Amino acid sequence: AADDEKLFINIGGTSATGMVTSEGFVVLKGAVVNEKTSAKSLSVGMKKLRDRIFVDGRVVNMTTTEDILFSSSSAAADFVLGYSASGPRTWKAKDGHTLKEIEDSVTVD
Repeated sequence: AADDEKLFINIGGTSATGMVTSEGFVVLKGAVVNEKTSAKSLSVGMKKLRDRIFVDGRVVNMTTTEDILFSSSSAAADFVLGYSASGPRTWKAKDGHTLKEIEDSVTVD
């Protein structure tokens, strides 16, 4: 995919690259995710999904070993950060624009 389609999270010790696809939101292989999670903030479903991804070996040394598909940019952000976050406001393009700003700027005829 073109670099200009890639979106990034760099918060604290995390460093992830992702992109919007027709199936959902993909976090690309090599993403560094937060070791800690906020039990209060993460949904039960995301906590289970995150645990399963770790157990499956799709995260080794806090780094994703393959591309992982999520239902939404927010689910992907929750996974990377270990706490509940707004995907559209958290994922940013190279130029610093948020996914929300990018989506808002795409005009519908």
